[in-house]
Amino acid sequence: HMEWFRRSDGSIAIGEVAARPPGAQLLTATSWAHGGRDLFADWTRLVVTGEFDPPPRTHATAAVYLRGQHPAGGGAEARVAAIRNVERLQAELGHLVVEARLPTPGASHNPSYEGDGHVILRADTDDEVEAAVARILAELRVELA
Repeated sequence: HMEWFRRSDGSIAIGEVAARPPGAQLLTATSWAHGGRDLFADWTRLVVTGEFDPPPRTHATAAVYLRGQHPAGGGAEARVAAIRNVERLQAELGHLVVEARLPTPGASHNPSYEGDGHVILRADTDDEVEAAVARILAELRVELA
């Protein structure tokens, strides 16, 4: 696992190098891409025994992070006011959703890189997952107050 950032002058700053699986639901999404295999258990077995049998990829997956949109002049004490278009997107794309953590109205805004929630999608093809991600990013709105 490695995290790096490009500075405004074009140079690179390395923020972390660690012998660990990636966070932010990336290993969970990868597990879904490999038939639902428990890659957390595989990681543990690798660390303890040095053994790893890579599973074949069976699906395309993606993680979409939900970040609340601040109203004009919104401050650090923002709370989730509403989440828009969930019902319609669930009706149209719900068959692709394998995991979701949606924010609830009244919850404190989470300013971290993971945001206020996430949706993990799984489909047979990359194109199907990419289209679903584009729809969610364009239409799902977490409004803050």
